[in-house]
Amino acid sequence: LYRARQTRSIELFVNWASHEDFAFRSSACWGMGQTQDPRFLPVLVKCIRDSDATVRSRALRSFSIIRSHINALKQQPISVHIGHASILENGVRAISASLRCSGGSPIPILCPLAFSLEENGVPVTRYELTRAMPDYTGTIGLVLPLTTDLATPFRDAACAALRRALDEKRPSEAWSAVCYSHGDTHGPSIPPLLQTSPGQLQKGMELANRSYLSGAIPAIETVLSILPQGPRALVIVGNENPESTSIVFHRNAHLDRLLTLLRNQDIAVYAIALPGCTPLFRSMLESLCSQTAGRLVEAANPQQLETLLIETLATAHCEYKIRYWGFEENFSPRSVHLTVTTPSSFGETDASLAGDSR
Repeated sequence: LYRARQTRSIELFVNWASHEDFAFRSSACWGMGQTQDPRFLPVLVKCIRDSDATVRSRALRSFSIIRSHINALKQQPISVHIGHASILENGVRAISASLRCSGGSPIPILCPLAFSLEENGVPVTRYELTRAMPDYTGTIGLVLPLTTDLATPFRDAACAALRRALDEKRPSEAWSAVCYSHGDTHGPSIPPLLQTSPGQLQKGMELANRSYLSGAIPAIETVLSILPQGPRALVIVGNENPESTSIVFHRNAHLDRLLTLLRNQDIAVYAIALPGCTPLFRSMLESLCSQTAGRLVEAANPQQLETLLIETLATAHCEYKIRYWGFEENFSPRSVHLTVTTPSSFGETDASLAGDSR
């Protein structure tokens, strides 16, 4: 069953590892070693303390096989990013995940057994996986505050996040960056560039800082005008500078039109609000995210901004959706640990599960 890529095999292995008959426990330990699947390590740890010597011996050998396999795969790490992680009704959990490799190397299409999960340390044995992203790749529009408007620590954090994201960006993905200011002045009118390579993106960022726009709405409209058709997403960073009256007026007059455009073209908006972000500007970000099935998060410090910007850029187009069950309908915050094992690489990450009525 495991070699036929059936997730039911996971539950059978786990159940047999605690079977009253030592022969079942021994066979389970041998089989888990044959899979080289890291999800079975916690089960094997328990079996190492089994009362039967054969079970203990096979558990120890299988544990060593899997650990050696993981250490070899870690030589080519894979970055695992979790977008949404929610507890739905009836105790069902929903997770979206995105995978990235250094240099944007392609990752093969993975079967469900490549993904293993734990919730609060308890292995997940019943789940289903769907590939969310089709064969074509998406594009991202970056809408960023003018660098001179940002405090130095936040500016450095944003730059560090972009460098890391660029290292994992797929060559086929097209990004475009625009900058905005909360003041009435704006830079020379130079259209943003559609960028794919790191060199182009660096030039695009420099150009965006020279030809910035007054207000986020014009910046969004500008970047949308050059992004190619297909799966698209907007990533917006909102800073704390007070806004001019004319910008607020322009936003109020054009927000409904922009929302209609985003919904009609199925463009999701993801936003990161920095400390002290004005209530009016934050309200606009909330509207853009909630009405386009995106997400709004807050960065309390530069370190959080760096982490959130990397994750947001990686999960703006998620490749996989996972649903699992077998746990209580508990809407209190819980943690989930996701491990992904490909034929040549290994990666893992943690996320918080939150109650979600959707």
